[in-house]
Amino acid sequence: MASARVFQIVAKGNDQVAMSSKFESREDPAVIRNYGNLLVEMCSVVPDGVVCFFTSYIYMVGVEGR
Repeated sequence: MASARVFQIVAKGNDQVAMSSKFESREDPAVIRNYGNLLVEMCSVVPDGVVCFFTSYIYMVGVEGR
């Protein structure tokens, strides 16, 4: 079985809002919504799951709660 890895840089969400994990913008509801939408879309098309990294555990818990 071949192993496949795809690395992508996503700069903007579907609504054209910049996606950034900079401290100044990471609490922006539009940024969090776009990250969530991206994860849902990727998980629906990638077989066997995805790996997602967050800037910190606290940020992950905050995003997960929204």
